[in-house]
Amino acid sequence: MTKMPESLKIAKITALNLLQIYNITEAPINISKILKWEWLNIYEFHFPDEFDNIAWMLDLEQKTILINENNDDYDKSFIAARELGHWILHKKFINECPEKYLFVFKKDFDIKDKDFLKKEADDFALNLLVPRFILDRYKDNFSIVELSKIFWTSQRIIEERLTWEYFNQYVLCEEKT
Repeated sequence: MTKMPESLKIAKITALNLLQIYNITEAPINISKILKWEWLNIYEFHFPDEFDNIAWMLDLEQKTILINENNDDYDKSFIAARELGHWILHKKFINECPEKYLFVFKKDFDIKDKDFLKKEADDFALNLLVPRFILDRYKDNFSIVELSKIFWTSQRIIEERLTWEYFNQYVLCEEKT
């Protein structure tokens, strides 16, 4: 096994710290409440037909995330958590290059994205929405379909979390020899 990249460790720890700050210990994680507590607004928005391929938009001045109302409900939750991750982890980059963070097309919304900053934000979102300390309580007794309902997230997010937490090549710290 290899050591988990430092940036992913920071993303995980930041997500878990947020859950601890707000005393969140049960699923599902209410991402809308967390966004309010972090002073971010989130609204579902009806994009005109010619812009329906946009998954979300970010209004930096208003600290607002506009999520396309046509996105799947489970994807909306992940998008919100992911953008919170960008907001917390990458504020410096957002301020330096805001045009990169204004919107994302649905075709570009991919959990397997290789972009460094997106990967950090994805890992933050995965750990925030499906934290291991809660997943441990359910994983042996429920199917992926049932887990997705318990955590109010998509089956692919549950599959990603199960793979990452229980079958992954990384460890959080150096192995003792």
